[in-house]
Amino acid sequence: MTTLIIGASGFIGSWIARLLARGQTRLRLLLRPGSCPPPLDGASVEVVEGDLLDRASLQQAMQGVREVYHAAGIISFRRHDAVLVRRINYEGAVNLFEAALEAGVERVVYTASIFALGCAKDAQHPAREDSPFNVPDLLDIPYLRAKYDAELAAQEAVQDGLPLIRLYPGLCLGPGDVRQSSSAAIAEWMRGRLPAVISGGGICLVDVRDAAAAHIAAMRRGSIGRRYLAHGHNVTLTDLFHRLERLTGRPAPRLRLPLWAGLPLARLAERVNYSPALDSAQARLMARYWWYDSSLAERELGVTFRPLDETLTDTVNWLKGEAHDR
Repeated sequence: MTTLIIGASGFIGSWIARLLARGQTRLRLLLRPGSCPPPLDGASVEVVEGDLLDRASLQQAMQGVREVYHAAGIISFRRHDAVLVRRINYEGAVNLFEAALEAGVERVVYTASIFALGCAKDAQHPAREDSPFNVPDLLDIPYLRAKYDAELAAQEAVQDGLPLIRLYPGLCLGPGDVRQSSSAAIAEWMRGRLPAVISGGGICLVDVRDAAAAHIAAMRRGSIGRRYLAHGHNVTLTDLFHRLERLTGRPAPRLRLPLWAGLPLARLAERVNYSPALDSAQARLMARYWWYDSSLAERELGVTFRPLDETLTDTVNWLKGEAHDR
């Protein structure tokens, strides 16, 4: 039977495809016209053109498919991307859930978002899969709203009988982030364009290769209807850049701005059409503790995480190579 991957040209999806190809899994990749598949030498791979927003192409791609990985999406906090963000992250997810249910596939693993779960109450109490959503004040951010609504749609799909497993990776870093969807802030810092960070919050960071392996583990061992966090490492932004400074010798941002000071600056930069390394939406997000507890995935799926410094070193080296190639 065939395994379908949607989003194989993206950061996480490409690594899922690479890992599955090593196991000689028969793969089918649904790619938008013009998208390039990841290098999968020697694997049995079928590439079909289609789009999450094209129901007919989804139905065709699922013929004869046993398992589906839905790792497609767009990460953007820019207001001018709001319509596209909603269409792909919400409408596309709904189309996928309905098409998979109609096709009668056996299992679907969906790359969900930590932002759809809410955040930690404080640094001492990381959020879990069953923690209540607690950031309604951030739902005016289009990306977060789209992912939150997709989460509600996923729950409805489970109730309708879809054999869905949701996996929530932390912010993915590592080699291969071609669009810099997750590593943009580090790339900007390497260019000298990140003089300050927002203080008072933190983020969870996971190696993209570990996130991909967690998806495969969820497919093989996860319980239908279950949600699994694969957060990686909880760090403050200050700690993140101090680690990067130690690893690279580049100075970390010296300014640490509270949200009340950083937010107006980010909004002013946007109004004058300057593109800041962290825009106002990201500034609001980074003032919270997006910290999680992955013990359920570690216990039930056998998920493990490599050392954070290894991931950061590989991220920086890959970004250097990208800059050199340009």
